[in-house]
Amino acid sequence: MLPLMLTIKQKVVGNQQLRPTVGPSQRRAAVLLLLYRKYQSAIKTIRAIVFIFAFWLCLCPLAQASPLSSVLQTGATAFAAGDYIHAIDQFTQAIDSEPELAYSDRCLTYLKMERFQAALEDCTRALSFNPNQVEALLNIGLAYHSLGQYDSAINSYQQLLQRDPDDYRAYYNLGLTQVALGQYGQAVTHYTKALEKSSELKDQASIHRDRGISHMLLANYTAAITDLDTAISQSPTDLWAYFNRGCAYHRSHNFLPALQDFSRVIEQDQQNAQAYFNRGIIYAQMGNQESAIFNLQQAAQHFQASGTIAAAHRAWSLIEKIYRPSASQSSLL
Repeated sequence: MLPLMLTIKQKVVGNQQLRPTVGPSQRRAAVLLLLYRKYQSAIKTIRAIVFIFAFWLCLCPLAQASPLSSVLQTGATAFAAGDYIHAIDQFTQAIDSEPELAYSDRCLTYLKMERFQAALEDCTRALSFNPNQVEALLNIGLAYHSLGQYDSAINSYQQLLQRDPDDYRAYYNLGLTQVALGQYGQAVTHYTKALEKSSELKDQASIHRDRGISHMLLANYTAAITDLDTAISQSPTDLWAYFNRGCAYHRSHNFLPALQDFSRVIEQDQQNAQAYFNRGIIYAQMGNQESAIFNLQQAAQHFQASGTIAAAHRAWSLIEKIYRPSASQSSLL
């Protein structure tokens, strides 16, 4: 099985963590598509998930004047508290007096609100005042990426690296964009550069996980497992690292450790329909029909409860196949 999805830790902005989210329907679509080997559709879904969960590394902290004006400070405080509407209002008020910083900070806030076109316009304005502003270059790359303008995103990150060749976030974001373009080998190269430049253990765990995903997309399962092992050793509470390692083990036909990883996810997240679904598939392939049916029933119920009806129907369909004497294990895939 190909890698399903990943998440990465949030970046601290001031004293407030950004908390990127991805819709459960996207995650479940990737799970089902990959389990049934509809590779191209699944890879497209994964690209979106990889990018959404990588949101923190793209976002650069609020630009700061020295000292901050009271209006910008109020906006930064509102941003840290998650009051983005008030932050937008404060940064807008600061445009006349400090346009470069105000546009840059408002750009970041629009990104957090997923108003990507507005963010692009504000980052463009900020760069018109200072083409060398690292924050704006990093964030405009995210805006371009979110709008599907990948070539422009790559250009923004390359401009940033011309100004600061040691900025690991730019290498990381280049990797993300190359994943979106299906250039997994190049993504691995840039993730590796990001690891070389990064000195923060938490960030390295995230990058190892992402590089592991790209290795899996290249069918380099041993390298994928090695990266995910490292990510787990550096961040042992990261359930999505366990989840993806389970996927890599399964694709390598190493069923027992795959079961262990999915079980670890379920122990900590008992509503995780994807993990139940994957565990059910593995039990079916191992010939353990009772455990397969139990796990697929759990998956179907959790899919149903979350409104993912198509996924629930697929789980029930697999249960019916297991009950049929003529259903072979291979037909489950």
